[in-house]
Amino acid sequence: MPTQSPFAPEQRIIEQPVTPETDVNDIEEDKIAAEEEASKDENFLEETEEEEVVPVKAIEKPPEKPAGIVVPPVKKDEDVIEVEKILEDGLAPMFVQLPESAKEKFKEKGEITSHEIAGMVKKLQVDIKRVLHLIRDWLLTIPKVNKFFLEQDAKIKTDRILELVRMRKEEKNKLP
Repeated sequence: MPTQSPFAPEQRIIEQPVTPETDVNDIEEDKIAAEEEASKDENFLEETEEEEVVPVKAIEKPPEKPAGIVVPPVKKDEDVIEVEKILEDGLAPMFVQLPESAKEKFKEKGEITSHEIAGMVKKLQVDIKRVLHLIRDWLLTIPKVNKFFLEQDAKIKTDRILELVRMRKEEKNKLP
């Protein structure tokens, strides 16, 4: 009788009586299967070392984007970069303190906003109310934001974008 590991539960092979309904081959197959199972229990540590360990992060799926949000193209031109500089001015300390989920949402909304405003700047036709509304909606993605700060910052950023458009118009008029 083989010695059993102190960690493996005791297993007993129950011998079945041979009757006309049971086949001798079935009994032999059951004994072989039971012995194989016992040998697996004895070598349980060795099997885990042979298996490849896959880190959990490799299995996780990236978070899905909600339907309806269209992420603008990655290519950034001069106008988009200028608008992004204006929008992000003074918000770095606040951005650092945001939780990861809020940072991602804030960044995505900011990129969409900057691309839309940059489109207006390219055409040199800016709808002031629309720009103010876009900036205000973007700043509202900051959790627990002070409403007075939000209004003031949105107004300042809108004024700076209008100044950018005014400068672009002057540059365009100076060209022959």
